[in-house]
Amino acid sequence: MNTYVQSPSRIPTSSRSTTLKGLLRSTISPTDKLIITQVLLDAEKELKNYQVEISRLRTAILTLESKQEGVKRMMDKYRSLLSPIHRVPPEVLKNIFEYSCRINHLNMGSLPPAMTLSAVCGRWRELVLNTPSLWSSISIDYLYWERGSCEFLNRLTCRFMERSRTSPLTLNLEFCAFDFNEADDDAISTVEALVHNCSRWYDVTWCFRRQAMNNSMFAPIRGHLPMLQYLDIRADEEGSDEDELSWGLFSECPSLHSVSLAIGNPLSDSIDLPWQRIMSLTIDAGAANPDDILRVLSICPSIRRLELPSIYGFTIEPTVVRPSQLESLSITAYKSEHLSLLPHLTTPRLSSIEICGGYLGRHFWGPDTWDECLFTSFLVRSSCTITSLHLRWLPITDTQVLPLLELLPSLRTLRLQECTRTYPRTNQKNSIVTRTFLNRLTMDCESLVTTLVPRLIHLELLVVNNGLEQQALMEMLSSRWFPDPSHASCNVVESLKSFSLTVVGMREGSTHDPECFALLQYFRDSGLLVTTSYKSTLP
Repeated sequence: MNTYVQSPSRIPTSSRSTTLKGLLRSTISPTDKLIITQVLLDAEKELKNYQVEISRLRTAILTLESKQEGVKRMMDKYRSLLSPIHRVPPEVLKNIFEYSCRINHLNMGSLPPAMTLSAVCGRWRELVLNTPSLWSSISIDYLYWERGSCEFLNRLTCRFMERSRTSPLTLNLEFCAFDFNEADDDAISTVEALVHNCSRWYDVTWCFRRQAMNNSMFAPIRGHLPMLQYLDIRADEEGSDEDELSWGLFSECPSLHSVSLAIGNPLSDSIDLPWQRIMSLTIDAGAANPDDILRVLSICPSIRRLELPSIYGFTIEPTVVRPSQLESLSITAYKSEHLSLLPHLTTPRLSSIEICGGYLGRHFWGPDTWDECLFTSFLVRSSCTITSLHLRWLPITDTQVLPLLELLPSLRTLRLQECTRTYPRTNQKNSIVTRTFLNRLTMDCESLVTTLVPRLIHLELLVVNNGLEQQALMEMLSSRWFPDPSHASCNVVESLKSFSLTVVGMREGSTHDPECFALLQYFRDSGLLVTTSYKSTLP
């Protein structure tokens, strides 16, 4: 668009312009001087008028540019409403937020997930604030809070308690850095805020110093835990053995069914729990001897799952405990003698068992040998039907595993992990998954030998790369995998549904994966669920 700008007044006429041009070639008279002076004055006025007009137009341009930027920002703002995230229903966003806020760590210097999500936009903030469950799971580790800085933690805790409203609370509380004396007023205020909401406790992990666990500020908890279902208590080992620990705070928990304890000896006398209702129990046996564990089992008639993550010592009392409802047993032992608990157990309903040498066991078993008699005698005496067996990091051989599997005709899941340490640490080979083992596991319809574990459908192996019998492995899988069950030549054996193989150790003269990995792809393509992985070493 062409814009015409009106020129200021007193623009020199053509005659005056001609006269001025003539003065350039003549002597200037006083009269001429007056004319020139007037022309210059008029020109200065004209320049000023032009400058005013330029400034006006520039102001108009700036105003238009500002409006243009405002329209761009408005377009960006409303264009974002067309993005996929704004088409996600609130119910789906809520599920995503709940995954992100599974645990809110209350630490110095960083915001917990719930508060971060609430600061993104107005829609998210409204949704987060109106979803109490996002604020109901918190973790506090006092090791990351300096003394005198807990006032902010107290305010933060109170905010979470307020915004979680009536939702069940999941708490992970690490209080080992405090004695809860007068010098810890800020820490005490935080704990009191949590205790005030104890009626909403659902899943709680406590870690305290032993001498602090009988503090009177915890007294309101007793008898006010109607929602508590999961409890994990750990007492710091600092202090003398004479420190009295008798805790009855959780004696009245009508919903409690899962407990994890690491509080030292004597276990059954240290803490009063509704033992008759406990269905899942984990005991850090490193802090409790086997005899004390047996005493606890004798007063837990409803127990279905028992886990002993680190067992030490020996059983000395001639006691036999019969947990008639026990279905799952997991034991981590560092030496074969630590399995002395088994001769004192009879578990007729046991269906799943795991025996693990543990990380330390891989180094401490040393030249120790596996005594399978304790285990086999336990199975025979219990007359149980084992459907899941997991043996990990044990110094056990194929000739010991095979007789064990013959006792388990109903086995459905088998997990075997070779003990990947060696004495000396050179030329280590597989002790369990050998050619003999794989051949025995191979199904042969024409053989007179009974098929081993005929109901096996899930098999997981962790083996050493050196000396892996890949051909025998392929033959075993081929004999137990029926893409079309109706074409199976032997109906006495069920078809595998999943197979997992982890190979550990240096690749021998090649940077490629073991050859069997490529061959396993054929099984995967035909429908078998196959998982493969390679690790150069384990810690």
